Parts: sequence; C-alpha cells; structure tokens
Amino acid sequence: MNWLVLIGSVWLGGLLGLTSDFIRQTIWPKLFLSFGGAYLLAVAFLVLLPSVYDSPAPTVGIWVLVGFLIQVFLEFFSQGIEHGHMHLHDHGQRKMILSVMFGLCTHAFLEGVPLEFLPHGHAHTHPLGTSYLWGLAFHKFPAAFALVTICKGHQLVRKYVLVCLAIFSIMSPLGLLAGGWLDIGRYLPQINALVVGLFLHIATTILFELSPTHRAISLYRLLAILAGFALVYFTS
Repeated sequence: MNWLVLIGSVWLGGLLGLTSDFIRQTIWPKLFLSFGGAYLLAVAFLVLLPSVYDSPAPTVGIWVLVGFLIQVFLEFFSQGIEHGHMHLHDHGQRKMILSVMFGLCTHAFLEGVPLEFLPHGHAHTHPLGTSYLWGLAFHKFPAAFALVTICKGHQLVRKYVLVCLAIFSIMSPLGLLAGGWLDIGRYLPQINALVVGLFLHIATTILFELSPTHRAISLYRLLAILAGFALVYFTS
C-alpha cells in the first residue's frame, strides 16, 4: 500500500505535467503547493517532533539541523523542484537534468526510510504513519509536475522524461526497503529528526516564497494552508 501511494502520486503529477500545459497558467499549482507545504509543516510539528523528543536519544536536535542542511545542499543540485519550483535554464541541458535528478532522488530516498518504522512497516493502517505517508504523497505530486516541466523545457524527448519520472517514483519505496534491509530501527529517532529538518526547510520555503500578488489569491492560499494544518490535526 505504501509504495503504491508514493509511486502513484509521482506518476499522477508527472503525467498531468505531460498532458496539461494550461494548468501551469492557473492558480491550482500554487494552491496545491500551499496545501502540501502546510501539510508537511504540520506533520513535522504534530507527528514527527513529538515522537523524536519522546525518545531517549540526546542528539536529535543536532539531527534536525543536519536534515535542514542536507536539504540546503540537495537544492544546489535539484534547483528547488522538490517544493515545486519550475526554473528553466538555457545552458547545460544534460548537466542540469542530471543535477536535478541527483538532488531529487537522494531527497526522496531519505524520506522513504522512516516509512518502514511508522509503525512496524504498516504506515497506511496507523494515524502516525498515515499522516507521514500522505505528507510525502502531497509533496511528491508537485515535485513530479515540476520535474516534467523542466525536462520538457529542455526539449528532452518524451521517452526520457518517462524514464526520469520512473526513477524518481521508485526512490522513496527503495528508501522504505532499505530501512528494513539495513535494520536501522534503533536509529529511528535520528532518522525522524533528519526528516523533520528536510520537511522544515521544504515547508517554510514553500510558504514564504509563494508570496501572493493578488488579494483573492492570498485568501485562497490562506484557506489551502489552513486546510493542510487541519487535515493533519484531525487525522493524527
């Protein structure tokens, strides 16, 4: 179930990006980003942080900062598309796409690791795991949409766009599998703290950079943010 949700959210966002160019000109991508950013922020504060600081591990605060810094480093490669940025560049086509894929896939892999332990590999049947799982899904949908946009903007042929999408879609499930194979459950507080750092960077970047230019849009985004907070609160 977990891997189906993760893979499905990537392909849904990616295929929408391939077939619906007009959507980029509407408010809907920004509304979905606002909702997803709020959802991730609420998951970090209401779901992950309480479990992190309920553990006896004394260094979890350091791991939160490490996760935040890792995301800063990864954005050097990914150009920020894990939170929906769709910047296009006119030079270094292959280098640009490889850089984006490296940052995006590393980030997705790290996010997938805790799913094996939230709780005991059954994230879809427990409120704690459900919030985290859907937080990833809401976050990957616009990331996949942005990835396809960048690939199309660099005139990448469709079959290679689909290859990029396929690779990205399996990274979080691979992280889930790696968590079980490597038997790293005893390090779960540190892993969760690291993911909190990733989420804090992504969520705050989304919410602060999506500065509205129209009052009506501002109201819609506020409602989207409140909906993201409320959904986590009432489901966790």
